[in-house]
Amino acid sequence: MITPWFETEETFVNKWKEKIRANTNEFPKEVELYTEAGECVRSKSEKILADGFRRMGIPYVYEPELELTDGSRMYPDFALLHKGKRKTIYFEHFGMMDYPEYSAKAIKKITKYEENGYWFGDNFLCTFETSENPLDMRIVEKMLKHYF
Repeated sequence: MITPWFETEETFVNKWKEKIRANTNEFPKEVELYTEAGECVRSKSEKILADGFRRMGIPYVYEPELELTDGSRMYPDFALLHKGKRKTIYFEHFGMMDYPEYSAKAIKKITKYEENGYWFGDNFLCTFETSENPLDMRIVEKMLKHYF
């Protein structure tokens, strides 16, 4: 039997998805929205993002568990795989920035990422929206094309 010298991209992606395990957040879902791939997500914006990642060929895992260096755990909206670099990038969408309490929690969450070595543009990406500035996938796609 011949053992390949390198791992194919498909094999690497499948192993990555198994390792990153999806849907580990046990916080109850208030609504049931489904992506084009049939995954249940928490919001319309997460559905739009997941469908966009899929269309762009970016492997992702929804709500993985991320153990931080301080021992705490977070559940980012998505883990994305940069296939070329074989690198995981965590992605958060902050969708209710109109609300001061939500915004304050979002800033604390971003700070927690930074304190644990997750930096915007390196291994962490995020998007924001308000009622006056909804999620615009054209901008998200430009950002993803830049980083991926």
